[in-house]
Amino acid sequence: MTQMAAQYQASIIVKNPFLLPDSSCKIPNMNPYEPSLLDLMSPPVTVQCSNKSPLTHVQPLDDSRGRSQLIVDRRTSVVQQYTSDSDTLSCCYSVITRITTPPGEQYDFNADNRYKVHDCQYIKDQALLDMETEFLFAHCYVLKLFVFRIEVYKMLHAIVPVKASVKEKIEQEKNTEGHRVNSHFPTKLDDFPLLWKDYHREGYVTAIMEDEPDFSTFNFEKIGFVQQPVDYYPRPSMIFGYHKLATKKRDFAFTLLQDFCKLSLDFLRKGPNPKLYQTAAQKLNVSPEVIRNAVDGLVHLLVESCRNKLDEQDFQDSVLALGFSEQQQQTLSTFYHSKKEEIQSALLRPTLDIPHYQDLDWRVDIQLASRALHHQVTPLVSMKLSLDNGQCVPLQTDPNNLLHMTQVLEQALQEAKGQHTRRIQRTFK
Repeated sequence: MTQMAAQYQASIIVKNPFLLPDSSCKIPNMNPYEPSLLDLMSPPVTVQCSNKSPLTHVQPLDDSRGRSQLIVDRRTSVVQQYTSDSDTLSCCYSVITRITTPPGEQYDFNADNRYKVHDCQYIKDQALLDMETEFLFAHCYVLKLFVFRIEVYKMLHAIVPVKASVKEKIEQEKNTEGHRVNSHFPTKLDDFPLLWKDYHREGYVTAIMEDEPDFSTFNFEKIGFVQQPVDYYPRPSMIFGYHKLATKKRDFAFTLLQDFCKLSLDFLRKGPNPKLYQTAAQKLNVSPEVIRNAVDGLVHLLVESCRNKLDEQDFQDSVLALGFSEQQQQTLSTFYHSKKEEIQSALLRPTLDIPHYQDLDWRVDIQLASRALHHQVTPLVSMKLSLDNGQCVPLQTDPNNLLHMTQVLEQALQEAKGQHTRRIQRTFK
């Protein structure tokens, strides 16, 4: 059958080789499984978030109220995947809710981004959840030395509540004799409204799902929803997970590492850029110092690799030894070899942006008399050094140290005129 279908499709293509046979635009009517096209296709990559069994899960209760319970799996085979100290393992969960701007109050561009993480409620084996609970964050930890808590597990759970009115309608459909849902009209499905507000009025649970919390149809260029638009709105939970949980989502991790590579290259070209670090810190919900340290570490890795002239295999081994994953290693290796010449040229340029002298104000302070003065009077020289970047540095020293610094600077100036210094300067030109 497959061969006959292929032959039939090939005959159609021969008769009509173009989908749009216009003189100005000709789109070929090609077989999608043409061998020349198969090289352009790749199967989707499935990213395994973890190879461990989940320590917590939500189980719905079979009752008319539509409640659920959070269960901690304390089986030895599961607990040992996270810790060998099962005796001190403790778990708790926090409910995540949306913070809605009250009517009449001024709202801003964060109106659809605010959420609240409630106090963590401890759980031993299981906990009955409220009917209104939709999103919760569970995490477990163990005690070390009876004082320090070490987090070993965290998980974000989402619960879709089922309304009693929906259950009744489903049961009515099941119990209708001689009725089956098909493509004939009219059926019971024709009475279902299409808009989410109409669904809500009919007693159904409505929902809106987003791929990314910071890039969506509603929240990329606009404020978003000031009031919660639907019953089941996962956005607060997704924002919490986006900023607080370490995910292994391929696209996000790949883009994040690429951004750090760009920051590192910008560092080599122009030096540190605190504004970019501040923007990245706000996006990742960390301090700018963390971003600066990450960029410094990546720059050090690239510089040392170029300085030691590492080939592809040596660079990959070095990256894996530092604890990067295979996917991150591949990204760093591609960036290193594509920008290797530019990094080497950046190393040859004097990229240090050292502040230069602009002005110097000074005065001599001498204490003439004091009841507590039982030793020889020592004058102090106070100075204000002004740099070309606008920075003013206050300095204070005594005449002996000032004389010593003057002698050292004069000695350095004399050394700069020597032949050895000139040879070094010619080497770096």
